[in-house]
Amino acid sequence: MTKYRIYFSKCDIANKLQCNHCSDTVTYKSSHQHSSTLRNHIIGKHPELNEEKNKEKQENKIETYFGPQSTNDLPALPVKDRQAIAACCCSHVLPFSVVEDKYFQWAYPCSVKQGDTIATRISELATEWRKKIQLKLKGKLLSIALDGWTDSISGNHHICILLWTGEDLFYWESKVMTSKNSESIYNELSAVSNDIISCGGKIVAAVADNARNMQSALKMLNNEHNQIIPVPCCAHLLSLMMSDALKKTSIGQLAMSMIDKFVHTGDLQRYSATRWTSRFDAMKKALEKSLGQVEDQAPLQQMVSILAEVAHAIDQIQKDTSNIIDVIDRLYLIKKSWSSNPTLGDETRSILLDIYHDLII
Repeated sequence: MTKYRIYFSKCDIANKLQCNHCSDTVTYKSSHQHSSTLRNHIIGKHPELNEEKNKEKQENKIETYFGPQSTNDLPALPVKDRQAIAACCCSHVLPFSVVEDKYFQWAYPCSVKQGDTIATRISELATEWRKKIQLKLKGKLLSIALDGWTDSISGNHHICILLWTGEDLFYWESKVMTSKNSESIYNELSAVSNDIISCGGKIVAAVADNARNMQSALKMLNNEHNQIIPVPCCAHLLSLMMSDALKKTSIGQLAMSMIDKFVHTGDLQRYSATRWTSRFDAMKKALEKSLGQVEDQAPLQQMVSILAEVAHAIDQIQKDTSNIIDVIDRLYLIKKSWSSNPTLGDETRSILLDIYHDLII
């Protein structure tokens, strides 16, 4: 039912509703056919009612209790501070529940009326955490790991930076970027690297995915600090290997067309492009369910045998305990599998080995 229906009542005329505020009648058979008729009447003749609706909608948002438009004792806060508080309290939709939340009380240990301490406390917590990390980094050999992503709603580009000491993994920061070109990424990396070096940390490597802008940024960082070795993400590299095997071989294209058909008919769940082995998992699931005709099984079985070592390598390399020896071992097994697989034709084998050498060498 349309939200404007509450402003109208039934009347004696068929397929008509009467406005509760001006007694005019409007045509209305169903919400599917005439919801816009009700909306246009309210907006055109009673705009104050529509403003009240918009006000209610706005006031139900949790961060309005911490923003400039708030009417309670809390002060206006910067956007990031409001988001931080809202994140702590996102399980509550009512203000009296918010202040009872244990995470809110932890981040804001004072009387509710002392609203001026919210922003101060959040800044203090961030500063305290950063100082603790800097103390732990002193004299340590460490690697920087970064990844980028784009917010599909706001369109903002983000860079997340982690620090790895071989024993501990630290979140360092998430930065909204004005641009995702290599120079912008390098400038952020350079600032982070200089911060870490100034507190006694010894950076030996910087790891990112294999996108051109990321790898260019790592090379620029290496030119500034030649002790920082640029390292491509091995798991991402293996994911590209799997994608190329599916796109560049005729058997891979045929297998994926079958999977897409099974997804379309509802026999399989939709696979995720960002879950690196999800297409491989979908093929295995299709075989387990014996989907399609008997002749459909052979291409899927062959593609599963081609990708099995790649999928296993991705799973192994993403573990916290993996090291460079694991990477070398897995790459050797992939090449061995593709070289010796008796089900492969000469053309398919040649394409797969070209993919391997292009990405690895």
